[in-house]
Amino acid sequence: MGARMGIRAQGGPSLKPWFAAMSVACIAWLLMACPALAQEMLQTIQTANQEDEIVYIDDEGFIRVFDPQTPPQMPAVTFRSPEGGWFDAVMADVNGDGDDEIIAVSDNGMLKIYDPVVAAGPVQPDRQYHGVYWDELFATQLPGKPLLLATGEFDDNPLTREIVVVFEEAEQPQNSFIQIWAQPTSPFDGRVWQPLTGTRLRAIATAIATGDLDGDGRDEIAIVANEAGRLSVFRREPGNVLREFWSAASEQRPWRDVAIGNVAPETPLPELVAVRNAAPPLASLVVLRYRAPDQFEDVFLNPHLPAPRIVFLANVTNAGASQIFMLRDVPANDTRPRLFNSRSGSGASFAFEVRLDVDNGYRVAAAGDLDGDRKDEIVLARNTGLLIYQEPASSTTLTQTLMTPTNRRTLAIGNLDALGRDFLASTPVSLTFSVRAGERSPAQNVTFFNSTRSSSIPFVVEIQPRVGFVTVTPSTGATSTSLSVAVDATDLLPISELSAAEAAMLGVDLTAITPAYGANLVVMAADPLALNSPLTIPVLIEVISGIVMRPAQVGVMLQAAGSPPSCESLFPLTTEVSVLGTSGVTFTVSATTTGGPGLQEVEQAGSTSEEAIVWPSSVPWLSAASPGNSTPQTLTLTIGETEVPPPPIAEAEIVLTSTAPPLVRRVPIKVGCFQHLLYAPLLER
Repeated sequence: MGARMGIRAQGGPSLKPWFAAMSVACIAWLLMACPALAQEMLQTIQTANQEDEIVYIDDEGFIRVFDPQTPPQMPAVTFRSPEGGWFDAVMADVNGDGDDEIIAVSDNGMLKIYDPVVAAGPVQPDRQYHGVYWDELFATQLPGKPLLLATGEFDDNPLTREIVVVFEEAEQPQNSFIQIWAQPTSPFDGRVWQPLTGTRLRAIATAIATGDLDGDGRDEIAIVANEAGRLSVFRREPGNVLREFWSAASEQRPWRDVAIGNVAPETPLPELVAVRNAAPPLASLVVLRYRAPDQFEDVFLNPHLPAPRIVFLANVTNAGASQIFMLRDVPANDTRPRLFNSRSGSGASFAFEVRLDVDNGYRVAAAGDLDGDRKDEIVLARNTGLLIYQEPASSTTLTQTLMTPTNRRTLAIGNLDALGRDFLASTPVSLTFSVRAGERSPAQNVTFFNSTRSSSIPFVVEIQPRVGFVTVTPSTGATSTSLSVAVDATDLLPISELSAAEAAMLGVDLTAITPAYGANLVVMAADPLALNSPLTIPVLIEVISGIVMRPAQVGVMLQAAGSPPSCESLFPLTTEVSVLGTSGVTFTVSATTTGGPGLQEVEQAGSTSEEAIVWPSSVPWLSAASPGNSTPQTLTLTIGETEVPPPPIAEAEIVLTSTAPPLVRRVPIKVGCFQHLLYAPLLER
């Protein structure tokens, strides 16, 4: 263990020195079997599906998924929620498995999270739709009627997305309440949520967008309240306060919709893109950029007639920024387009204009990469189905149509069925050691690899809790690589020999079905965005029958006195070594020079008296005695009784031998005599 020990004599000729037992830190309970199974199964997933899916809600309130294109050997996602009555839905990866989940709110205020594609781990046989297993991660009841739903990054954990829900205040329905839900603790698997912060909006919210407008690493929330003509931007500030730091309002030119994204290539910060009901020459499309402190400046202003009622962003050219698209109502006999793009910003290179149906039936639009070509497609929804524009940068006629009833409100696009990011994995997913009490185990290897991509993941490994009996070499690396793990049980007793007090100190629950020592290898990727980091590998340790010596070494440092300086007056000294472990193990002891042989037969044990067994010694300055010769036992060591240890450092060993079980234990003894202890060497193992 490398613990330093020492005794400095300060008094008379018979000094019983202090000694320190080897320390053992507390352990934490280990991972349950299900997460380990999930890690093991994820190691077999080697492909990444880049094609997005479409989530919509049908006319009966059931959440449905349409998967326009799937890669080879991958089934299409055709999820349908087990119950109807849903009001709205969005998509985000909330459990860190590499694909998106569906977050939904119902008409009666239920907030629920579905994982429509379980990629690994245990499954429930009855949660299956068209051969694809799904799961329900979380459900809670909101205190008011839902209005809006979004996701964003609002805490300090980049691995997780938070949920924004906006609902009517139950007692004041003319007001809205904005509430952020977050996962409070690891493992951030999407199953435990609680409100993070919230605030009141004294109006009915009608549109929402989230994004990091000020570049501080946290998203802001933009809210439109159409009836009040108001556009507001909120930020989570120190003290966990959600504050409205900017707003613009006009009853004559009310705001209608808002989006956040990078639409001007000259800056990496996203812009605030909003539309309002304003007639030319006033701008109905307003693009703003954040300017400290807490102001916005115009990027560009465009008039449109009729004014748009919907604005959304799509990167249809695989450029460094998105393009602005708008949807508006147009009279039936009017030839002006209902769906069109802005020719400002990154969309200046092409024109996209479509008249659509004359009844203005398409009410909502969204964009996403449905075919995996890194260019967004545009999706519109009306009561009778979905309309997909497959190459909007070059064609207004290349389309795909799905005839299906919808609620005309919900349209979300994301990747539900692929692990498209780095995923840290290991083989094996857990380690089990069986080691004799008082000994060290042979090392076992753990191989770490990236289960979803060929790229390397740098990582560091920690042992948690920081116990001294588990070691890993090296403690840093990058996939794919193997590490060596070993267990040092030189100070660990078999579980059956632990007292209640020592078990409590070590964190061992003696009431458990199978009490055990243990620790966790916690592997943390250097990139905080790598999935499955930290990866936890349980280490279970079975300590079998054996003998433990406490302390495992004895070191004595003395300061010479007198003239000429000498340590003779400080002898003899006595100290004790406990012989612990499995009860009733018979042993022999001898005092020898370093590396000397031990006794092999009990009959060779030294002379006995009524009080103790005096064990043989080939070291003239060291003797050992004990009341008996079976565990548990106490050895009394006497140093310098008949002869003074030769200065400056004298070394010897106490060798304990047992035949059942067969084992040898060696306790190094070092005695130093120095004129100045300040410059004395450390006497350590």
